[in-house]
Amino acid sequence: MPRCLGGLGYHTAFNLPLGANSSSASCTFAAPVGRRWQLDARFLPTGEMVEDARGVQLRQGMPLDGVALDDVFEAAGEGANEAVLTDPEARIRVRYRAERAFGAWVLHNGDGRRRFVCPEPYTCVTNAFNLALPPDATGMRVLAPYASASLACSIAVEPCEAEQS
Repeated sequence: MPRCLGGLGYHTAFNLPLGANSSSASCTFAAPVGRRWQLDARFLPTGEMVEDARGVQLRQGMPLDGVALDDVFEAAGEGANEAVLTDPEARIRVRYRAERAFGAWVLHNGDGRRRFVCPEPYTCVTNAFNLALPPDATGMRVLAPYASASLACSIAVEPCEAEQS
């Protein structure tokens, strides 16, 4: 009986700012990213990974105004596997948590000026089935006949304190 190759990813988008009377320039975004996958002209991973200077900034939280993202990152191995979007002027925080099985994050926000961000948790890197890498490197899973898998992500919207000046 044939096996099922599998991967799961969510294409989730959040408009910036989160509040009607706040500015996108005051919003910050943090993501649990490690190395970045090199992409080809079609934005598919080549199989090579590189350190990205933005990784530290993304893990700590950074403004996205004017910063273009269209990248695939491995999930950082430490701490919560969650992306956090904070709008201090609106006093709103969004936490997007994914199980550790989601080993990659695709981060996209167009040209950085269109006032949105897409934090996308993936269980495997895009195009994992066509990369000449082992499944543990790409996150690709193989399910035996009649097998199943359960995965969970959550999105929480919560109040946050205004930043002190």
